[in-house]
Amino acid sequence: MESEDKSSEKQTHSNSTTSKSRLNRKRDRANFKLEGEYTMIDEKMDNIAKSIAKMDAFSFVDDLYDVMKIEGFDELMLSSAFDYLMANQIVARAFIKKSVNLQRHWLENFFNQGYGH
Repeated sequence: MESEDKSSEKQTHSNSTTSKSRLNRKRDRANFKLEGEYTMIDEKMDNIAKSIAKMDAFSFVDDLYDVMKIEGFDELMLSSAFDYLMANQIVARAFIKKSVNLQRHWLENFFNQGYGH
């Protein structure tokens, strides 16, 4: 009888251990699946952030193109200034924020320094 109890106890312990290891494997698979989903979400969020940054980087182009409307300068000269400003975004952003008189002054200095010819 005692041997049956021990045998039954071992069987219960064995079943319990098998059940726990099955549960651990299921949990590991679920965690692995979640990790993959988190990685995919992270990559998509990164792509979205990069797209927004690219859009923001060139959001000033339309405003900058207004440089072509400033009177008193040859169209080819203004085109050169536009190209220069497109290549130098920090300068371009500062240029856009200036008043028309300051923009005109900047252009005069730009052309007097030999740019745009």
